[in-house]
Amino acid sequence: MLAASLATAAPLGLSLLFVEEKHVITSVKEGGQASKANIVSGMQVVEVNGKSTDSMTHEALVATLSASSTDVLEIKCGEPSKSWQQREQYKKKQQAEESLKIKVLPFLLLTFFWIFAAMCYTQRDSVFECANMKGVYLQMEPYMAAGFIGANFISIYAMVGNLKSPVDKQKTA
Repeated sequence: MLAASLATAAPLGLSLLFVEEKHVITSVKEGGQASKANIVSGMQVVEVNGKSTDSMTHEALVATLSASSTDVLEIKCGEPSKSWQQREQYKKKQQAEESLKIKVLPFLLLTFFWIFAAMCYTQRDSVFECANMKGVYLQMEPYMAAGFIGANFISIYAMVGNLKSPVDKQKTA
């Protein structure tokens, strides 16, 4: 159990949800009061100013935290539940997998387009042996070139955009 004293004059730096019949802290602003008091995401708010939160509605708890009549807010928090920790680990794993997909996809796209371009260029003479295919190929060639160039630009843009880590993107957002 963690007991913390937070000043009501400044923002607390935390977000709450009512999950599984408990008042759970869903996020803590880095550098905020809650963070400095070692409150972490997933903790359950058990007591506020000596009053148990078991019988409080979520709206009543938020109102108590927002409009406290005292200069200091006394909060007691329980440790994050096992299910919450598992949920957070799953979310982090999903974010890591998504980040990997975003970083690898442009490279794969470029690789496939370069292979396709090389195949088209090297097989160009054999295509021209068939009169019907020669016409089709010559009509499609400008579109294939434009698609190839467009795919290169899109892939390069995506790669440059992904040079920043997800943490850097969150800080700038």
